[in-house]
Amino acid sequence: MHFEQINCFLTLGKYLNFTKTAKVLYTTQPTVSRQIRLLEKTLGFDLIQRDTTPLRLTPAGEYLYPRFKDAYEMIDTSIREVNDMIFGQSGCLRISCLTSLDLDNILTDIFTQFQTRYPKVVFSFEKHGFEQLSSQLLKQETDLVITLEPKTYMLHDNTEQKFLFDCTGVCLYSKDHPIAATKPRTLSDFRNETFICLTESASHRRLSGIYKICSDYGFSCKNIIRVPNIESVFFYVKSCQGVAILDKSVHKIHDDSFKFIDTPVSSATLSAIAVWNKENNSPVLHAFLSMLVTHIEKYQEMFR
Repeated sequence: MHFEQINCFLTLGKYLNFTKTAKVLYTTQPTVSRQIRLLEKTLGFDLIQRDTTPLRLTPAGEYLYPRFKDAYEMIDTSIREVNDMIFGQSGCLRISCLTSLDLDNILTDIFTQFQTRYPKVVFSFEKHGFEQLSSQLLKQETDLVITLEPKTYMLHDNTEQKFLFDCTGVCLYSKDHPIAATKPRTLSDFRNETFICLTESASHRRLSGIYKICSDYGFSCKNIIRVPNIESVFFYVKSCQGVAILDKSVHKIHDDSFKFIDTPVSSATLSAIAVWNKENNSPVLHAFLSMLVTHIEKYQEMFR
C-alpha cells in the first residue's frame, strides 16, 4: 500500500469520477484506475462500484474513506513539519546510480525541484557497476543507490528498497547488420546470432538471465561474447559482431546507429529500485526519496 495510492483513492472518493480525479492529480485516467486496482489488490476487496452511474464507493470504501482521510492528513501534516524542520539544513546527499541506467535528465529534473525546497543541500552524483554500488552500500559511502533487479544478492541485510518503475527488454542490433534487412519480429529470429553480454560483475541479468530469456523464446543461446562495460556492448553491436539483450532504461538504444525489437516476456523485464541503509535516518534522504517516488511515475511509460 503506497501513499500515492491512498491519495488517489481519497481524490476519487471525493469526486467519484475518474476523469476529474486524473485532472486534479495531473495524471491520466488509466494511471488512476491502475492505482486503485493495486490498492484493492493489496487490501483484498473492492473500494469502487464500477458498474453504477454515477460511480459509487462500496460499503468497504465508504467505511475506509473517512479513516484513510484522517490518516492521510496526519501523515501529510507530519511530512510538512519535517520539511519545515530540515528546510535550512545543509550537507551532502550522495546518490549512486547504475552505469547503464540513463536517469540523468530525470534526476536533474527532480533535483531542481528538491533544491528549490532545500537550497542548502549539496548533491553528489556518481555512476558505477554493480560491484562498486554494493561496496558503497556496505561501507556507507553513499546515501542512495538506484539500480536494477533482479540482483538481490547485492543487497545487504541492513538495506531497504523502494520500487520505482519497470523496464521492458529489447534485443539491440546494428542498423548495418545483415539481419536488419530481414526485419526481425521476435527474439527467436536471432537464434543463430552471437549475443554480447556484460560480465557477471557488471550485469544485472547475469548469464543465467540471458539463457532464460532465450529459452522463453524456444532456443538456446550458443554463441556469447562477455564484455566488461556497457560501452563495449554498444561497440560490439555497432560493429555487427553480435546482438545484445538490454532494456529501455538505456537511452542509447534509440541512436540512429541501432535498431531494436521488444522482448516483452517477464524474464526480460527489470525493475528499477532505490536502495539505502536502514541505519540512515537522514531527514534529507527520506525527503528526497518521497519526492523521487512521487515524481518518477510520470516517466514510467518511457521504459515500457
